[in-house]
Amino acid sequence: MIRPLLRFAAPLVLLAALAACGGEADVVDQDSSSKADTAKADGKPAKEQGSIVESGFGQGDDQYVWVTALVENKSKKVGQTVTVSFNVKDEAGELLATTDQVESFSSTGQLLALGTQVDVGDGAKAASVEATLLVEDEGAFEGGPSLGTADAEVSDSEFGGQEARFVVKNPTDKPLKDPRIGVICKDSAGKINGGTSEFPELVPPSGEIKVKTNFMTLSGEAKTCTAYIAPGF
Repeated sequence: MIRPLLRFAAPLVLLAALAACGGEADVVDQDSSSKADTAKADGKPAKEQGSIVESGFGQGDDQYVWVTALVENKSKKVGQTVTVSFNVKDEAGELLATTDQVESFSSTGQLLALGTQVDVGDGAKAASVEATLLVEDEGAFEGGPSLGTADAEVSDSEFGGQEARFVVKNPTDKPLKDPRIGVICKDSAGKINGGTSEFPELVPPSGEIKVKTNFMTLSGEAKTCTAYIAPGF
């Protein structure tokens, strides 16, 4: 049985600029998803490179939690190292587990989905996730074309739970090798309740492929899922 749907609140974003070694300032961006009603702060650092758009998590019937954050590239540069650290807490606010995920921006204006699985311990129930973003300008390079997003068709899986199917298109005339796809799912209230990542081998030049998720960690059921497509490393 799938656990009852957990509630998520609007993100709380706290921004602060740190000095970087050459180039623009690094950015630390915190996003808390909990049961408390919160609102996004208005202030932004003068040289903001990236920010957390939203974050959340999903947990099924075991101790494994899928944590995820959607990060926007606010700079005109690409190639920055993007690190998100996730603190998973229980109903009492106690820290259950910490994990992180590292990616990089590949296009300006990119919406990058970072997600990973974390073990919170047998019998533990996650109630909130705190996501902290660090963007490090370690040398920009020429970015490739934006691969955009794909709306997924969500259905019941024959193995239990739900699965998502979507089309990945290659807008270039060269093979797209090992694209990295982050899938973020939301419940009927529009709150993040889980997702997964997929790494297909190849998308043909100027072609497309159909992707089916192998496994998704969700709290309750997903109403919609979106695939955020990025080039491989």
